[in-house]
Amino acid sequence: VKGSAENLESDLMEVLAEKGSAVKVIEETLMSGMETVGEYFAEGKMFLPQVVKSARIMKEAVDILQPYIGEGGRQEEKASVSRPKAVIATVKGDVHDIGKNITAIVLTCNGFDVTDLGVMVDKEKIVDTAVRTGADIVGVSGLITPSLYQMEEICREMARRGLDLPLFIGGATTSALHTAVKLAPLYGHVFYGADASATAVMAKRYMADKEKFTEAEHRRQQEIRDMYANKERRAVSAPPPAFPPESYLGTEELGVSSFPARDIPADSLKEYFDWKLFFLICRIKDTGSEAAAALKEEAVERLGKMEREEGLKITAAYEFFGAWAEGETVHLEKDGVSFSIPMLRQEDAGRLKDGRPACLSLSDYVPQASSGIKSVCGIFAVSADTSTRQDLVGQAILDTLAEAASCMIEDQIRKGLKKDGMSVIRPAAGYPILPDHSVKADILEHLKNPEKLGILLSDSYGMSPDASICGMIFIHPEAHYHDIRHIGEEQFRSYCRARGLTEEQGRILLGHLA
Repeated sequence: VKGSAENLESDLMEVLAEKGSAVKVIEETLMSGMETVGEYFAEGKMFLPQVVKSARIMKEAVDILQPYIGEGGRQEEKASVSRPKAVIATVKGDVHDIGKNITAIVLTCNGFDVTDLGVMVDKEKIVDTAVRTGADIVGVSGLITPSLYQMEEICREMARRGLDLPLFIGGATTSALHTAVKLAPLYGHVFYGADASATAVMAKRYMADKEKFTEAEHRRQQEIRDMYANKERRAVSAPPPAFPPESYLGTEELGVSSFPARDIPADSLKEYFDWKLFFLICRIKDTGSEAAAALKEEAVERLGKMEREEGLKITAAYEFFGAWAEGETVHLEKDGVSFSIPMLRQEDAGRLKDGRPACLSLSDYVPQASSGIKSVCGIFAVSADTSTRQDLVGQAILDTLAEAASCMIEDQIRKGLKKDGMSVIRPAAGYPILPDHSVKADILEHLKNPEKLGILLSDSYGMSPDASICGMIFIHPEAHYHDIRHIGEEQFRSYCRARGLTEEQGRILLGHLA
């Protein structure tokens, strides 16, 4: 429970002598401890890094006991400890694994024998493994929007094979609405888990009474579908804003316009390292607790080790261009190089800074071509990585360092501005304000020395290293972050035309919005 390895082997031998069976030690002692860990985690009495340590000790203990299973002719003990089986994976094209790893740990704490297939796993491997291992449940995770399409493909594959295993869906891009409306019609046994704890609770409920659980979830999904079908789809509910020409930043009023990819010393990011974000990634709510203080101390030590021994590399780049818009398409041009990126516009009214309603688009923050003036628009990318694979705490440090590098860029740009009253925003590609992940390819292509960043894109535009961010930079007095919650069919088709996408490609990238 405490995650301590002190005297582990001698303590295990003592319990083994007492119980006379390695399987009994695992079932009655170790699993009981992990169930306690799971309960403490659900109640907020233990934090995720502590749970990770306990799970690691559990694995070490089972490894120590492995030679004793079946010893002395008790061949029946060679069978696996009788636990429900789970197969989990991050879907094809997606490299993010923190959520999946947390789910694996929490499921283990709740008595499941978990087979973790890792990241970027195709549908065939997931389904084949589930069938081969006799899995009781399957869980898949995805962070980026194209992962939703991969989940649809998994649903189709499981339906094609006539399976009735529950498929639990999770990850930042997933939702109960998407699961009920888009996935459930493809496969009748797919369920949404809001987070690792919720998924574990649902999995236990399923194992306790499969029929009751399935009926209840199907009722809930039907209610969601009914609400969705009855929801009135309104047209644009407020006009786009019209900003005066003098509000835009002139190209001569920008300070630093180019920052070719280069390494950033970790020491230079200390003032930008957001401990609240770090604790959020580690699922620690009480940041003033002793556990949080201990974790912070550990993180500082780990960061030092990353620098000294693990080849920590933090890289950043940004580039500004002259910019103007035609409708919602932003045109960028510099030194004879030009490219265009279409934006989406809200169809539910957002708010300007003074509270007036308006349907906003990032294209509003550069002048329309009809005005005859140009402003500026930037692109940026950052990454943080080490030469060794990191556990949850290490990955949280890298993610926070990447965000710190983004904050450093924003601060540097703001300090260099030659016009007062400007607001700087840096919307990241793939987030609700700039939801098309394929924009990452345009950004990386037009940065200087992009190979130094070391950022690679998967077929679904997932970024590697995992701790990578790329996006755009807008500067305007009214610039602020807004969400694109849904778009109508007309805007969807218009976007596909402007972006040069087929409608099928558009559905993969934006299907959750249309």
